[in-house]
Amino acid sequence: MFRLRLLSHATRKPRIRVREFNPFRPIQIAIPSGEQYVQEVRGLIERVSIPTCLTRDEIAELKLAATEACLNAIRHGSPRGNSDTVGIRVEPDLDRVVVVVRDRGPGFNIRKIRQRPLSMGESGRGVRLIDSLVDRVDYRHRFRTHSVRLLKRSRCDLALA
Repeated sequence: MFRLRLLSHATRKPRIRVREFNPFRPIQIAIPSGEQYVQEVRGLIERVSIPTCLTRDEIAELKLAATEACLNAIRHGSPRGNSDTVGIRVEPDLDRVVVVVRDRGPGFNIRKIRQRPLSMGESGRGVRLIDSLVDRVDYRHRFRTHSVRLLKRSRCDLALA
């Protein structure tokens, strides 16, 4: 993408500034609070993860974990239903990808969910699935916004000379 910028007078030649392409630039989107939009998030994670060192299996694990986080945000973190939105931020890097899912729901106690036995219904299974698929999960509450931060690291050897 080219941007033209005039220095001061129309008689001067415009200076052209070329913005450098960065495949590791974070991307942020907001989706309506509907389960049919989760597929868009999966496609975004796939496209953004390709230039990284993550393998196809690691990308698939991250997509599954992000799907669970998005579905939890849609089902439990959208008090106004379809009129709410869920924010997604994907931060690629050479050896890892971070996905952050944000909602404005009532929140939950992650410790209680992790301590509860699986036999007590389906509630909490998504959290355990997410825990098993990514390298690190952070749950945060800030200014009436809840976020889940998923970190997936590549297992490839990055011995750069």
